[in-house]
Amino acid sequence: MKASSEWVRQPMVDEAADAIVAKRKCVIADVTAYQVAKSLDCEPNGELHTKIRDWRRRRQHEAAVTAIDVPPEAEAEFGGVLDRMTGEAKAIFRSTIQRVGSDFERSKTLRVVDAERRRDAAEAETDQVLELWQKTEADLSDALLKIGELNQALVEAKSREDRLTGRLDQRNADWANTLRYGHYDAEETGPIDCLDGTSPDNSPAG
Repeated sequence: MKASSEWVRQPMVDEAADAIVAKRKCVIADVTAYQVAKSLDCEPNGELHTKIRDWRRRRQHEAAVTAIDVPPEAEAEFGGVLDRMTGEAKAIFRSTIQRVGSDFERSKTLRVVDAERRRDAAEAETDQVLELWQKTEADLSDALLKIGELNQALVEAKSREDRLTGRLDQRNADWANTLRYGHYDAEETGPIDCLDGTSPDNSPAG
């Protein structure tokens, strides 16, 4: 029985199996327990088979994830495709930005035009209101002037009426005195009870 220092361990199996693959130029699956046991000078027992299976599993996994060398022409072609896609993406981006900017500018222009139209309409309406206001003020001024003239005419008419009424009262009083005392003067006028200057028998007074 070998001492513990002479036991076959996993790193020893890995190293021996790798050496067999490198020496024989074979694949991983071709390495046998007998070959590894001969290289390590040990018995090809079950424990050795277990370590070889572990080595085989790990090496197959490493081979599966090993990077594949890309041919230069394929890499160049792929780079060209990326460049074209980048250029197209940039062109689409620029076109989109320009279209959005154009739509925004057009929308802004429409808003400005609409604001100007509403401003002009408001100004026109204001002008109409001011014109109507001025006309109303002028009509009111004329009406006030006419009212003043009518008031003045009314005052003058009332004054004339008061004078005529006073004269009428005086003449009627004189005529009554004449009849009462039997004194009659042909030059005196008869009683007047009408504002148009006629006597009671509709003959002209005086």
